[in-house]
Amino acid sequence: MNRQIRDQILNSIIRGVQRNGDRIFSISQDTASCFVPRDSGMLAHSGVPNKLVNGFEISYNAPYALVVEVGIPRDIPITGTQIIHMKNGKTRTLHNKRVIFIRRKRLSKFSWVDLFRTDSKGKKQNGIFVTIDKIKARPGQYYLRRACSEGLNHLVDDIIVELKRERNIKKII
Repeated sequence: MNRQIRDQILNSIIRGVQRNGDRIFSISQDTASCFVPRDSGMLAHSGVPNKLVNGFEISYNAPYALVVEVGIPRDIPITGTQIIHMKNGKTRTLHNKRVIFIRRKRLSKFSWVDLFRTDSKGKKQNGIFVTIDKIKARPGQYYLRRACSEGLNHLVDDIIVELKRERNIKKII
């Protein structure tokens, strides 16, 4: 086999792998089969297919993509200290806890109301503090792994399609 035919075969294989990568990405974006979860759509929109020189890469860039894919195997206690700087210039220090701060509550389309919660001294603080002391365990959804399992079944077919496109290789196949 001469060098030109060998290079054509290798390039066809790479194009077949890239074609299969496009297929896997399309499968992972499929909403009917529930691959990528669509609560807010941010995870699905963060998906990026990327053709490489010698293959294909799929990445989901949402900050929580890995947690949704593989899950959290057990409860993870929160450790350390969090310092909260409030509007009135005071600070509050929490040990082994994290805060979610909700400033306002929307009553209707046009009106907002400030929610108040009193601190230990009886003063009202603007907003509500909600604290958590652990990150709860959650199972993984394996959206990308399931898409790969389904898409890789077609890898040989995708490579054969690309090999058949080459003129000099048609005789060999």
